[in-house]
Amino acid sequence: MFKRKIKAKKVIFIIGCAIGVAVLIFYLYSRKSIIDENQRLIDNEMDSVVTYKPCDYEADLEYLNHLLKNKYLTNEQQGIIYSKIAYVYQLNNSSLNFLNNAGYAMYYLEKARNVEVLAREYSDICSYYLEHDAYDKAEEALLDISNAAGGGFRMKDFETYSRYFKYRGCVETQKKQFERAHDDFERARQKLNYEDNSELIHNTIAMINVQEAICYIDEGKYHLASEIINRYRPMSIDAETANARYLVSEYQLPYYEASYRLAHIRNHKAQEERFLMDYFDYCSRYGFYQKRLDIFDMYINPSIRGLASSGDNTDELLSTLDTYDSILNSQSSEIMSISEATLSNSKAEMENREFEKIKQSIIVFLIVVSVLVTVVIIIAAYFVFLQSRTDNLTGLFNRRCMDDAIAKFIEKEQMISAIMIDIDDFKKVNDQYGHDVGDYVLKSIGGILLSKKSCKLKQYRYGGEEFVILSTTKKADEVLQFAELLRSAVEEYNYDYNLHITISVGVARNCKAEDVVQKADQNLYFTKRNGKNNVCYSINEKLVLLN
Repeated sequence: MFKRKIKAKKVIFIIGCAIGVAVLIFYLYSRKSIIDENQRLIDNEMDSVVTYKPCDYEADLEYLNHLLKNKYLTNEQQGIIYSKIAYVYQLNNSSLNFLNNAGYAMYYLEKARNVEVLAREYSDICSYYLEHDAYDKAEEALLDISNAAGGGFRMKDFETYSRYFKYRGCVETQKKQFERAHDDFERARQKLNYEDNSELIHNTIAMINVQEAICYIDEGKYHLASEIINRYRPMSIDAETANARYLVSEYQLPYYEASYRLAHIRNHKAQEERFLMDYFDYCSRYGFYQKRLDIFDMYINPSIRGLASSGDNTDELLSTLDTYDSILNSQSSEIMSISEATLSNSKAEMENREFEKIKQSIIVFLIVVSVLVTVVIIIAAYFVFLQSRTDNLTGLFNRRCMDDAIAKFIEKEQMISAIMIDIDDFKKVNDQYGHDVGDYVLKSIGGILLSKKSCKLKQYRYGGEEFVILSTTKKADEVLQFAELLRSAVEEYNYDYNLHITISVGVARNCKAEDVVQKADQNLYFTKRNGKNNVCYSINEKLVLLN
C-alpha cells in the first residue's frame, strides 16, 4: 500500500506538472495570438482606418487610443501607435499633445530598437523645430535621426531618408552653407524612384525642390529659383485632404515664400501682395503663427522701419517695433523651453509608468507565489495529517483516528454502533504462505471495507488482523445487515493463491461511545468460540448469532 501511495503521488505530481505546462502553453499561445492580431491591425487595418484628414482628426485619435488599450501590446506596437497619435496631434496643431506622445513613442521605440519608425519620429520632431525656427534644436534632432538609423545613409525608408537630407539642407541654408545645402537636397532626391508615378513620389520631389528654391534665393541665384518655382503650382488643400498640415508646411508655405520673395525682388507689387496674402492665409488656417511672424519680421518690418525713419514720430515708432521684436524673440525662446521640457518629461513619465507596472507585476507575482506556497504548505500539511491518521498498509483510518472519533462522540454524549471484525485463522496464513501474503489479505479486506463507504460509516484498522467500523445510524437493523454484507463479501472475494478467507464479526448497536468497542469485541469473541465466519449481536443482553 505504501508503494502504491508513492506511485500515486508521482502520478499526481506528473499530472500537476502536465496541467501546469498545458496552462502555460495555452497562455503563451493565447498571448501570441493576441500579439499577432494586434500586429495585423497595425499593419493592415490602422492605415486604412486612420485618414489623417482634418475632418477626421477626432475619429482618428479615438481609434488609435482604443487600439492602445489592446492587451499584450509589444514595445514596438505601442511605439508605432503612439507615433501615429503624435502625428495626428501635430497635424491638428496641438503642440503639447504632439510632444507628449512623441516622447512616449520614442521611449517604446528605443526599447524595441525599431530604428526606422524611431528615425521617422525624430523627423517629425525636427520638422516641429524648423517650423519654430529653432535651427539648433533641429540640428540636434538630425543627429538623433542619424544615430537612430545607424547613419543617415543607411535608412531604408525613402521618405525618412529624403526628409533627413531635406531638413539638413534647410539647416545648412540657414547657416549660409549653400554648397552643403545643395548636396543635401541632391541626396534627398537620390533614393526616390522617378519612374514611380505615385502622388507620394511627386509630392516628395516637389517639397525638396521648393526648399532648394529658397536656398537659391538666399544665395542670390534668382534665375535658378525661378526655374524651379515656375515648374510648380500651389496644391489644392482643404478639410478633405489627407496630411493637410504636413503638405502646407513642407510644400505650400515654402512655395509661397519663394514666390513672394521673387516677386519682391522683381518689384512685382501685385504678385507680391497676392503671394503674401495666400501665405498669411495658410499660416492662419493651419496654425503656423511663427512662420507668419518670420515673414513679417524679415520683409515687412524692415520696410516699416524704413518708412518710419523718414516720417514723424520716428523714435516712438521705432521703439514700438523694437518692443515688438523683443516680445517675439522672448515668446519663441519660451516656446522652445516648454517644448524641450515636455518632450523630456514625457519620456521620464513613461519610464515611471513602466517602473510602476514592473513593481505592480512583481507585487502580483509575489502575492501569487505566496498564495501558491501557502496552498502547497496547506496541502502538504493536510497529507501529513492524513498520513498520521491513516494505516499505510490498508488505507483505512488508524487506531489513533478511531480513538479521537470516539472521544468526540463521548463529548457529545452520542449513541453509536460498532462492528468489530477479526480475520479467521490469519496466523495460519502467515505461517503457511508468509507475511507478504498476509499483507495481501489485509490489503484485500481493507479494499472491501473501503468499497462499502457511507456517510454514516467510518472504517478503521484496529490492530493486527482486527478492524472496526463505527456507525452513527440509529437504525439497528441497518448495522446488522451491513455487518452480514461485509462477512459474505469477504467470504466470496476471489483471492490470489487459492485462498479462502472468512471473518468473524461482533456487532454492538446503539451503545454509549465509551462502551461500544468493548461490547463489540465481546460479541466478536462469542463468534470465534462458536464456529467463526458469523455475525454475533445482542438482544436484551443475550448474545445471538445471525446465521
